[in-house]
Amino acid sequence: MQKTFRKLGYFFLYALVILAFIYLGTKDYNLVTYATDGERFNGDYNEIPRNNPFVYLNSTELIELLNNGSGIVFMGNKENIWSKSYAKYLYEIASSLGLKEIYYYDVKKVKLLKNRNYYNIINALEGKLIETDDSVNNLFSPSLYILKDGEVVFYDNTTAVVNNDLEVDTYWDSSNIYKFKEKIITAINEND
Repeated sequence: MQKTFRKLGYFFLYALVILAFIYLGTKDYNLVTYATDGERFNGDYNEIPRNNPFVYLNSTELIELLNNGSGIVFMGNKENIWSKSYAKYLYEIASSLGLKEIYYYDVKKVKLLKNRNYYNIINALEGKLIETDDSVNNLFSPSLYILKDGEVVFYDNTTAVVNNDLEVDTYWDSSNIYKFKEKIITAINEND
């Protein structure tokens, strides 16, 4: 009889542990959810207003766009101060031109994983990436690509790799901001 109670006790304890795992595994830990990509972008790049043209892409969508699509793709990293500055000036350009959509892809996760998607992106952008000292093409951010029918017709990765001694605010003086905006506006207008 005591063995039966002990087995029942173990059974209930085991069931309780399983239920706790299920509960804790499905619990919402105050994850931020956004109604729109614009709100999400504002959450990642807080200097950009919620009503913005940035549309998030996942790796599969980016690869499809790189192979067959048309549009403007901004590749950044929300934790990178150079990406934040780049996004700010790119948003100003988008606003002045009335652009409705700029695709956004955060490169951080795929760079860490270096999975099949990473290599598909690298292959699709061959010749348009910065080559490291060991002759390896790499995804650096921030960078901008203008695509037409799966072909890169323009790209800019000016601030993707900069001297470590150079401060963001020092680089983005009025002269460099003007040159950047003129270059991007010209590229967008030429490839519209």
